[in-house]
Order: sequence, then C-alpha cells, then structure tokens
Amino acid sequence: MAFRFRLDSVLKHRRRVMEDKAREVAIVEKRIESARQVQAGLEERLREFRDQVPSDLGTKLHVGDLMAKSAWLARLGDRLRKSELEIVDLQTRRDGLRSDLEDAWRQCEVLEKLKARHKAEYDRGAVRSSTMEMDETGSVRHALRTTA
Repeated sequence: MAFRFRLDSVLKHRRRVMEDKAREVAIVEKRIESARQVQAGLEERLREFRDQVPSDLGTKLHVGDLMAKSAWLARLGDRLRKSELEIVDLQTRRDGLRSDLEDAWRQCEVLEKLKARHKAEYDRGAVRSSTMEMDETGSVRHALRTTA
C-alpha cells in the first residue's frame, strides 16, 4: 500500500491560492511600473515647460497665452498629484497582497512539513513491518530445519 497524505487536496488548494496571490502581486507590480512611467513622462513635460519659460521672457506674451499656459500647468500639476496618489495606493495594495502571499506560503509550508513528517512515519512503519516479516520468515525456516 502506497503512502497517501489525507490532506493532499487541502495542500493543492493552498498552493493554488498561493499561486493566485503571486499572480496578483505581479499584476500590481506591473501597474506600479506603468504608473511610474506615466509620472516620469509628466515630470519630463513639466521640465520642458519650465525650460521653455526663460526663452519666452524676451518675447511679447499675450494674456490669452499666459492664461492657457497657466491652465495647462495647473492640469499637469493635477495629473502629477493623481499619478503620485495612484502609485501610493498601488504600493499599499501590493504590500497587502504580499502579506497575503506570505500567509498563504506559510500555510503551504506547514502542510508540506506535516506531509513530510507523515511520510517519514509511514516509511519507518514500512521498514519495521518488513523487518518483522523477515524475522518471522527466518524463525519459521529455522524451526523447520531443527525439527526435520
């Protein structure tokens, strides 16, 4: 009879949960990276605007142009702040998911150690019963030789 771990289905389920959590963490990591790229692009646009301002100082500026640039700058600042908040939210979510992943990993680890312990006990019992069978066979053979 082969070894069978009674909680194998639970272990498989916990492994699937752990894999799902790992996938979720990877997805959030990609979203964080994407949000950082967007933020870097916005910051680059802001730098370009700031670098352009000194060159505009020598020219005549119309009030409409100033208002448009001011509004554009305000929108860009709002988008930057939203981007920063999104990154912070995603990092918070990632940290929570990492914690969940750690918990799922621990649960799997506990069951795997339990499985290993049960397997070792099963193997010791199999060796013990095999040894007893060999001893019994040897005793019977010896008894048959001495009586014959």
